[in-house]
Amino acid sequence: MINVENVRLLFEKYKKNIYGLRHQIHMHPELKWEEKQTSLLVRNTLKKLNIPFKVIKGIGVLAVVKGTKAGKGKVVLLRADMDALPIQEKVEIPFKSKVPGKMHACGHDCHTANLLGVAMILNQLKSKFCGCVKLLFQPAEEGGFGGKVMVENKILENPQVDAAFATHVITSEKSGKFNVYQKILCGSADSFKITVQGIGGHAATPHKTIDAIFVVAQVINAINSITSRYIDPNVSKLISICSVQAGTVTNIISESAQIVGTVRAVDEITRKQLMTHVKNVATGICKTYGAKCHIEYELGYPVCVNDDKLESLVINTLKQIVGETDVNICHGDLSGEDFAYIAKQVPSFYFDTGTCEKDQQPTSHHSDTFYVADDAFFPYACPAMTLVALNFLMGDNNE
Repeated sequence: MINVENVRLLFEKYKKNIYGLRHQIHMHPELKWEEKQTSLLVRNTLKKLNIPFKVIKGIGVLAVVKGTKAGKGKVVLLRADMDALPIQEKVEIPFKSKVPGKMHACGHDCHTANLLGVAMILNQLKSKFCGCVKLLFQPAEEGGFGGKVMVENKILENPQVDAAFATHVITSEKSGKFNVYQKILCGSADSFKITVQGIGGHAATPHKTIDAIFVVAQVINAINSITSRYIDPNVSKLISICSVQAGTVTNIISESAQIVGTVRAVDEITRKQLMTHVKNVATGICKTYGAKCHIEYELGYPVCVNDDKLESLVINTLKQIVGETDVNICHGDLSGEDFAYIAKQVPSFYFDTGTCEKDQQPTSHHSDTFYVADDAFFPYACPAMTLVALNFLMGDNNE
């Protein structure tokens, strides 16, 4: 039997190494599809552990820890993302980013080091379980479709994965608590760019122009009405227009204007409806005012759904670590997550690990003050990911 105390003792054994790996990764952040040094660090660590792995698309790493206990066993995949963000770090810590304009502002340094810690622990316990654990160190989660590329490169095959799990730091939740999301973890994340082409001219003679700013203002108002007037109000969804570009001076009516925005939904039917309405509204209004309309609509990450058959396993495992009252059952949100590409193919579950320390004000993800303390995350996330995998592999035999 493998219990929480076994795993905690092994975590304590490797804790210094895990923290050190996190600090190295944090000091040398790399953006999406640039994670070459991070990937090399992962590979070198796995080599020292004698854990076999293969490299995917030059950056991604898929390692395998095989149990040596008799029996066929199942296959489970654990995933960590590796990429950083184009943000200048302002937090003064000993392992502050050494790369100007880049930092780990979403905790992926923690995720990567944590999965390496899980690898260390599982490697010590492989005589205690049958089956195998695939460990995916994934590039380009931050808008780079890394999860999609990994799936296309058959990370879920040979052997076929039976279930997949991942965790994420969440700075708004207290350290020592977990957030578990029922069914919908996060929404689809699509984007659009609409360019309105009118006819410019002198501000004193607007009747001789087709004012692109006026037209795009009508487009903005109409798009903002889609979610409240065209889609079921009981369905979670949103459209946010996040940038408007037009005009240069005070006396020239602009001939063009451009808006960009994001569209979120929690089901594919609503997702398609929103896309259709955005396109129809923009083209219709532009036609009404005699302007031309060019639309670029990009389908981003799909809806990420947690498998309800894995829910009780995850909840019970997390309660083993922090107790009955510190596992929160939550509803998802409309953020995007490319773990969705894995979750579309195999039963999957994704949970958050709280990192806000006592008396600390939560820091925002994707901000220059984002910070996660080692002791706030790893003592909970590392045992959690290890035991979720083992409990799935061993089922009733791990009692």
